[in-house]
Amino acid sequence: MSPGQPHLYSTLRNFIIAGLWLLLAASCSTIVKGYPANKPFVYQTNINITGNITSDTAAEIASRLKGQLDDSIKTRSVSKVLWSVMKKPPVYDNSNAEKSVVYMRALLNSMGYFTDTITYDTAVNVKGDQYRTTVTFDIKPGKVVRIDSFNYNIKQQELQSIAIANQKDAFVKKGDPFAKAPISAEFDRLVDLYRNSGYLRFGREVLIGLWDTLDVSLLLPTFDPIEQFEILQKLKERRENPRANLEIRLKPGFDSTKLTKYYVGNITAYPDFGPDTAGHSKTEKMVDGIKVISYSNMFKPKILPQNIYFHRGDLYNQKQYSKTINRFNSLGTWRLVSIEPLARKNQDTADFTIRLTPAKKYSFTANLEGSRNQSAVSGNLFGIGVNVGLQNRNFGRAANIA
Repeated sequence: MSPGQPHLYSTLRNFIIAGLWLLLAASCSTIVKGYPANKPFVYQTNINITGNITSDTAAEIASRLKGQLDDSIKTRSVSKVLWSVMKKPPVYDNSNAEKSVVYMRALLNSMGYFTDTITYDTAVNVKGDQYRTTVTFDIKPGKVVRIDSFNYNIKQQELQSIAIANQKDAFVKKGDPFAKAPISAEFDRLVDLYRNSGYLRFGREVLIGLWDTLDVSLLLPTFDPIEQFEILQKLKERRENPRANLEIRLKPGFDSTKLTKYYVGNITAYPDFGPDTAGHSKTEKMVDGIKVISYSNMFKPKILPQNIYFHRGDLYNQKQYSKTINRFNSLGTWRLVSIEPLARKNQDTADFTIRLTPAKKYSFTANLEGSRNQSAVSGNLFGIGVNVGLQNRNFGRAANIA
């Protein structure tokens, strides 16, 4: 080794290290374009979750809270190979941070956190005429409120019986967080149960949920030292493990007609309904208790009853109603499917009108495919294939695809 080689190796090593540091610095940098000069703009937003919660729970809460940030306080960067680019960052405004706090608190409440603490502060890093502002939200969710008891108190005997009989499938359970999502899902489940039991017009607006976090027994006065001590212990437990009692009832002042059980009355089907059929001559035919009204004789009337899953005299069932809509949609023969129920005034019967708008009868498709193959024996081979297809969506006037 010549005397100059160690020096050469050392210089080369230092050059490589310096290059790596430059690459690392570039990869960690952000180029800001279109920023408001000499004005604070949102450069970074941090969300810190503190409190006695697991790291997984904290990560989940932080992820969901990011979606609650006001649009004017969100930062958007596009990552490149060695750096990221931020375009037109928003001017920082305290009011947008305050809006974000309101949105975050609403989300925490919906998750069962009602004793949260949310604060924020800002730090400005001046770089030339760039006033890069970092907004940091410090959030302490507090203890999640859990459901201590859950019951139905529906002042209508049959509705109450249906709810109790299916309570095992409830989305709300004792011990679960008092969260908005499962309670909302429970309302939807009850509505489906009642509609599948004949209550055609029943909706979520008829229900209300009442809840409280106070144990009335804790307010009763007592002079017994032992009882006083027990009350203090209960209050301490309430603070450490907050609980709520939830009860679902009928909303006061609801429309009583929404509690009417309906039976299926007349069923009328229009298999070739469209915007241009108004005023056209039509033919009517009764097929298995269903009145079929046709304008163009495009379909055989007998194909309709086998695809309709509710019948005259049946108790209304939302599942059969939805199944019928899905069935007609799945056939591919009709592009629009509509079923309109019409409740008879002062009666427990509803008539149904089925309107089916046909799709185009024929569908033509063509595909061009190419392939290339190299072989030592035959050389280069190149091939082209053409696939042509013609589809009939109403073969034999029976809504069959061929």
